Amino acid sequence: MPIPTGPNYPSLETIANMVRSICNDSFAGATGTPGEGIVLPDQLTTPPNTNNPLLLNHLNSSIRELYRKLRNVKVPTLIQDNYLVENLPPINGPLGPSQPDPTVQQWLDNAGFWDGSEYWTDLTPNSVLPTDLLLPLKIWERTSDTTDTFTQMQEVQDGLPPRDQTGRLVQWEWRADRINFLGAVGNRDIRLRYVGVFPQFFTADLDFTNTFVPIMDCEDFVAYKTAEKITLALGGAGEIVASLMQTAANHLFDLRNEQVRRMQRVTYQRQAYNDSDTAQELDPYGI
Repeated sequence: MPIPTGPNYPSLETIANMVRSICNDSFAGATGTPGEGIVLPDQLTTPPNTNNPLLLNHLNSSIRELYRKLRNVKVPTLIQDNYLVENLPPINGPLGPSQPDPTVQQWLDNAGFWDGSEYWTDLTPNSVLPTDLLLPLKIWERTSDTTDTFTQMQEVQDGLPPRDQTGRLVQWEWRADRINFLGAVGNRDIRLRYVGVFPQFFTADLDFTNTFVPIMDCEDFVAYKTAEKITLALGGAGEIVASLMQTAANHLFDLRNEQVRRMQRVTYQRQAYNDSDTAQELDPYGI
């Protein structure tokens, strides 16, 4: 998925400048520019145009931690919806294509589709899982090459049942980082809602000024968490590390609390984890 950009999101440069200020490294560096830092500049001069690993590695670690923490309170920025996977082939086991066989299963990953006998990698550009998928939340299905309404599928709790395939997929299981199906006797389209991940910022020509962290108002947490990690790596005093850790935790609490307060505007009713009648099972995030 494309990374959100724009003035509402903090840039890496804004966060890096804060990290240098917290670490008392806002001095003129190799180019004589005030604030670029001596220990924590964006890039090293030897070799030239090389990202500073001390800064960037810990910055990426802090951003990953931010995403991980916010996924648990359902921040909508990290949720993707309406991803279509089209023309999944019918079941194809020892009995042949489209022949029901309770011994056969199918699966879909981000490189291709296993139909029961053959692994397809060239069906269509959109016949694989999105590369940014971390966890599927809900899946719907319909007959391929139609405009039929999608019907929600059921996520099974303890494995797919050994039954004959029908005209619908009906059930799915997230296992081995792929979506597993029993298969159907005809081609099927599926629609996904999932938790996504963003790429890491490691390119050699990374432009800190025009690279954004797509969480609004997150710069304080990311900066203090990065400063905490750097201070710990450099052998800083325990009380300093503890102070940075507490400050980062306070900023994270505010970010999470804003999301929870927004959710409280809507009345939620807890659903059973596995409701075979309605397929409205509760996913790991309650979404």
